[in-house]
Amino acid sequence: MKKLWLIFLIITLVANCRPQVSEENYTQTPTIPSISGQPIPVALSDLAANPTIYEGAYIQLTGQYSRLPLLVCQSNAQPSPATWGLTSDTLMALAGGFDDQLRPLLPENLTITVAGRWQHWTGLVGCGDTAQPQEIWYLAASRIVSPSPITQATLTPEGSLIAHEDGPPEIEEIIIAPTPGALSDPANSPTPPSLDQPPEQPGELDATPTPRSLTTATPTLAANATNTATATITPSATPQPGTTPTTTRDAGPTNTPTPSATPRPGTTPTSSPLPTSSPLPTSAPDLDDIDMGNLNPDLLEMDFLASSERHTWFFYNETNNNSLTLHALAEEGLDIVLIVVDPTGAALVLQDDAPAGQIETIANLVLTREGDYKVIIYAANEAEGDYSLMAQDSGSFPEISFNIIRYNAPKTTSFDENKEQIWFFTGAERDLITISAVPNATADIDFEFFGPGDEFLKFVADGLVGEREVLADYALPVSGLFGIWLFGEADGTITTDLTITSN
Repeated sequence: MKKLWLIFLIITLVANCRPQVSEENYTQTPTIPSISGQPIPVALSDLAANPTIYEGAYIQLTGQYSRLPLLVCQSNAQPSPATWGLTSDTLMALAGGFDDQLRPLLPENLTITVAGRWQHWTGLVGCGDTAQPQEIWYLAASRIVSPSPITQATLTPEGSLIAHEDGPPEIEEIIIAPTPGALSDPANSPTPPSLDQPPEQPGELDATPTPRSLTTATPTLAANATNTATATITPSATPQPGTTPTTTRDAGPTNTPTPSATPRPGTTPTSSPLPTSSPLPTSAPDLDDIDMGNLNPDLLEMDFLASSERHTWFFYNETNNNSLTLHALAEEGLDIVLIVVDPTGAALVLQDDAPAGQIETIANLVLTREGDYKVIIYAANEAEGDYSLMAQDSGSFPEISFNIIRYNAPKTTSFDENKEQIWFFTGAERDLITISAVPNATADIDFEFFGPGDEFLKFVADGLVGEREVLADYALPVSGLFGIWLFGEADGTITTDLTITSN
């Protein structure tokens, strides 16, 4: 499975070396994959042009914060997952998550940058029997990139608000407009506006020109494009901005894909099961608890763990009998402990089998409750350093594995194109290295290279089928944990000789 960078290189550099796909052969909506846990910066205008092409992608939007009306019901409230929006000129993208923090703190029209998954949602919205079916597109926010941290002091800097002489700008187009439905109890509020008619109540959020619904929009593809992406959406190699964790988080569902009930094949867990009545185990009760935010399936997280800290990630489970697999790896010298706690506060698993600098894995842990599961990480040996963490569940694809490689110690690895591998190593600032990956004759491979904090460094995709991919004489910018994300295409098994040479 090709990453986004590979898709664009294929389209722009080697299109003539690949069979062309005619427009009439398109059978499904193309999607944009995420890249090593980095959100893809997307302009609201691009999102409006092709909202469906980004479905499921981890994207980053910038716009002016706008609150949506609260759903007020006497009983049996059925809210929409979108409670606020991001506006730019005459466009609005709906969003959900962090509403309890944003609504009381953020002023209207403050420019913010948010990362999350672009989701398609259908369901009833409204009060009791008057609830109406709605179908919307919205950003399931998992991280507030800017301002960060979210505090009252940081939300009202001079010049941060957008002034409008005649009030807020009119919204001509809601990128993911809901179908008609009740926004509040009809006994206590006016009839909600219809998408087919101008709103009757002036002064409301929707008291603007009729929004044009794009819920059924189909991406327009050029005749010579592949059925994976369009050449007009250009990825950014800019590293994700720093993400200082906040101390609060939204309690609602996050952007976890709906999993199936069948566990992904894997090995039997080697972790230590704990009774459901056991208290949270820890050998260092005086550690500082750090809220790291949401742990989303298939997205790589990398952070620095201080010896005085205990990091807590939140994995939201939507389906009973979902199967959760966790991979964690710390740099050499750091011995990490993994703990999983269910929504009731009961510790389910404590994983501490691997020595310092090795991989800790919790495989196919069955989640029987809906809600937030905590994934807790701390150092068993009072050391500190970088670590990486990834969650995959029953709905994950492709299967991604963690692996370790060291300087001047070649590895031969085999996998099929429905799987991907991440190879980690610990490096020092100014180390001059060469990364070489040589596939078998029928395979076409590429790799991404990233460093501490999941900072994107290089994408290497120069070779064709059977040709070596190489990153030569690269000086490491910092010390810490580095990764090589390896993937490819082949008719059968992909075999690769991977080497990191320290020059």
